[in-house]
Amino acid sequence: MQKIVKIEVSADEATQVQNALDAYILEMEHASERMKKDQEEIDRLKEETKAIAVETGVLLAELKEAA
Repeated sequence: MQKIVKIEVSADEATQVQNALDAYILEMEHASERMKKDQEEIDRLKEETKAIAVETGVLLAELKEAA
């Protein structure tokens, strides 16, 4: 069975609570967007690192052949 609890607050308190919740939600949305951008940057850097590793392997092979 679900219980329902009701409390009475003044209009000012209700407005303050609503404003605080709205600000919290907005901050969470901003944090989520920053995390998404950070993940995109991480993925880009991973791909760049892979490309550099491949290029390094090619250069090392060329140096061994030249030696």
